[in-house]
Amino acid sequence: MGSDVDAIVSNNFEDVAITGIQVVVKLISASDLNYTTARVQVLQKGVWRDLAGRTLKAKTRYSIRPVYLIHKNQKAAGTVAGPASTLSLKASARKSGWVDLTAAAKPAACSATSSGDINCSDLGSDTATQASSFDELIDLLSLSTPSDIVDVVTQYRLKKGKTVGVRSWTAPGVVTGDLRVPFSIRR
Repeated sequence: MGSDVDAIVSNNFEDVAITGIQVVVKLISASDLNYTTARVQVLQKGVWRDLAGRTLKAKTRYSIRPVYLIHKNQKAAGTVAGPASTLSLKASARKSGWVDLTAAAKPAACSATSSGDINCSDLGSDTATQASSFDELIDLLSLSTPSDIVDVVTQYRLKKGKTVGVRSWTAPGVVTGDLRVPFSIRR
């Protein structure tokens, strides 16, 4: 990059003034694994099936589990199922419901401005978190723990009103994205 800047500045045709240089570095390791929520499955008659569009029976308890899409170095690399949990429908459950999965938000250390600049106030506001070199910056970034928590909200209609259940699932690694999975309810 330095030779490119030198070639632009030292050309014989135009006067050139460099006002800034922006470098974007993306660090990817050989074992870079990320997950996105792909679907929710329900156990029916001993077989795991997609919950989306299924009809469930009121006054019944079901086992449900998340399925995550694995991304290795930002390329799809299969799926993995999370642990099962229970979904209990009340006797007064009616018509329809859904399960919302959302990657738990953690406060971002960096934010983008409208001009595209990146500000990392958390990394420089405290003298204990100031980096004087690129290696120190990498060390500081490695101290942060990635989010592997998925917030789960289950909601369905009742004869009068609705019910909402909130829980958290732990993904096998860093998880992103959100998903709504609708289902029907019969009496």
